[in-house]
Amino acid sequence: MNGPSHCPSKTKFIVDESAGSEIAKALQECGYDAKRLADAGVRVQNDDDLFTAAWKDNRVIVTHNQDFLDNGRFPPTTNPGVIVIRAHNTSENGVARCLVKALRLSGDDAAWFRAKKLDFASDQALTITSPGSRHRYEWKRHK
Repeated sequence: MNGPSHCPSKTKFIVDESAGSEIAKALQECGYDAKRLADAGVRVQNDDDLFTAAWKDNRVIVTHNQDFLDNGRFPPTTNPGVIVIRAHNTSENGVARCLVKALRLSGDDAAWFRAKKLDFASDQALTITSPGSRHRYEWKRHK
């Protein structure tokens, strides 16, 4: 995998406290610039602070918090990208499958995530919303 110097548009992540430190660690082990809020030195009082910090540092938010899907509160025009992995998908394998799918769809291009919200209802069902569009994807489980 190319490092950041070879791929300037490589996706950077900020992992919400709700998602846990293991997600940030797993992304780092795969070569991504992924930070937990504490590692990023971000002092957040609420979700709005996290959203603003992610926008300023061009980091995709990884969270279990469905509040980030609210376009009234978190508008697409200032959205660096949000990946919501619903809380019932919190097994290590479920989270990993969701993140792999998100990165494959994006082609590992940070710009692809801008103004998009990825909502993983499960590791087999994804809804992507962006200004003017909404797409649902489903994968079949292999037996």
